[in-house]
Amino acid sequence: MEDLSQKTVSLIQKAAAAMTPAVVGCGSGREETISHYRRLLADNGHVVMNWEPWPADRIIRPLGVIDSEVGVMKIVSHDASGRLLGILFNHAGHPNVMSGDNYLITPDYPGRTEALLEQACGGTAVFVNGAQGTMDIDGLKDRDWPGLERIARALADAVMSTAKSIMPRSDSVLRSGSRRYTIPARKIPDNKKAWADKIVAQTGGTIKPVADGVGDDYKAVLYLRLCKIQDQAIPLEQICLVIDECAFISFPGELFTEIGMRIKTQSPFRHTYIMGLANGCIGYVPTRQAIREGGYESEMRNMDDSAEDIITEQSLSLLRQMYQRSQDK
Repeated sequence: MEDLSQKTVSLIQKAAAAMTPAVVGCGSGREETISHYRRLLADNGHVVMNWEPWPADRIIRPLGVIDSEVGVMKIVSHDASGRLLGILFNHAGHPNVMSGDNYLITPDYPGRTEALLEQACGGTAVFVNGAQGTMDIDGLKDRDWPGLERIARALADAVMSTAKSIMPRSDSVLRSGSRRYTIPARKIPDNKKAWADKIVAQTGGTIKPVADGVGDDYKAVLYLRLCKIQDQAIPLEQICLVIDECAFISFPGELFTEIGMRIKTQSPFRHTYIMGLANGCIGYVPTRQAIREGGYESEMRNMDDSAEDIITEQSLSLLRQMYQRSQDK
């Protein structure tokens, strides 16, 4: 951690010393082959995840739709050269091509996409995730180095195609705002606490690693931890960055894609992008419907089922506030 802090400070100093006039533009594209809706309805009524090896003929349908939007911010030098300085790109997905049984440290497909963009276009490429709580790669294929390369190239192609259509503006104004609030913590019912006590008595609280998802040993420890803090509200902060008709709004966790798409649709900005897993991680935020349906993310959540409504309301309120500021210029 000390090494990371020193490198971060050094990087900020280097960037500050290299600042140069630039113009910025934003745009939107699509990539529909990488992310899949990972919550599937099985013929026995249960929710299974798309990495679980269920027979295809026993899967009725996905329980939702993907968000295939690719958001791109393009920054070029403000001189005759128009040199590309950077690309910020946003797409909702789980970067876990290399699954949990792989112990190599890797930036997975977003890191490879960044490298491909920098090789092809120059400048610096930076990936920011979206509302990816229900988005995942195909859990049963491409989980190797060739698969990572295919996925990375597909995303890089979508970003480059989108960037070509963006015309940066010299009169762009960057604005920022933030909002802090709290969400009630999840309450663990007595029957689940009793189950967790029984499991921990058997395991001693140890957790065995699995390639995907978690086992009962992990869930039991989680439930008991949540029991101790269920009267403590969960604090969070969202930050909104606005350039012209484009807004990037952060969230410190894994929003279900339905929530992210609702925020994007109801936002007053022409383009709105969720920056997921930014400035912390407070876990999954499922919809109320998904909590009723059950499944992996619903079992892993830290927050009360009111989180969906609170986060949607607060996000839209911040976006409207930022939009009004942009109109008052």
